[in-house]
Amino acid sequence: FLRAMLAMTGTIVGAGVFGLPAVFHHIGLFWGTVLYVGLACVVAAMHLLYVEIHLVTEHSYRLGGFAKRILGPLFGTITSITYPVHIMGTNLIYILLGGAFVASLLQAAQSGFSVMLVQICYWAVVALMVYKGLRSMAKWEAIATWILIVLLFVVSVMGLSSGWHSAPQLMFAWNGAKIPLGILLF
Repeated sequence: FLRAMLAMTGTIVGAGVFGLPAVFHHIGLFWGTVLYVGLACVVAAMHLLYVEIHLVTEHSYRLGGFAKRILGPLFGTITSITYPVHIMGTNLIYILLGGAFVASLLQAAQSGFSVMLVQICYWAVVALMVYKGLRSMAKWEAIATWILIVLLFVVSVMGLSSGWHSAPQLMFAWNGAKIPLGILLF
């Protein structure tokens, strides 16, 4: 149960959470909170609905198969094309962001590694973990999710102690939706 909960938390929250300070700076504390909570509920509901579909059907399909069976052949075809593109794009973003994040930590330690070299190494490590199998990957994802939760807590405490909450002009500043929605949906 714990591993499944961590996997779902890691899937729903993801690395996009590190973009949240930009969202809150751009649209304010109030709207950032409203969007974050609202979209988190929508994404959690979508994941739970997908699990529900798996539990009530007799056959095991992938997303495209379920879309074809439930919504018809057109949506099945659309989903069969867009879902793999989505997965590949998400993996590319994780490699770029994960490698850049690790590179920034290494650069803070004065290591001198280039961002591209770290991204390639990051890709190689993750590819090796995937190659070893999904059980191995699930263990690492659980560990990574715990690290993500701890980092979020530490960053939140650091943000609160630095006085970011004392800027009232950020409370209700809605400056457009394109940037915040993109970051929050990621």
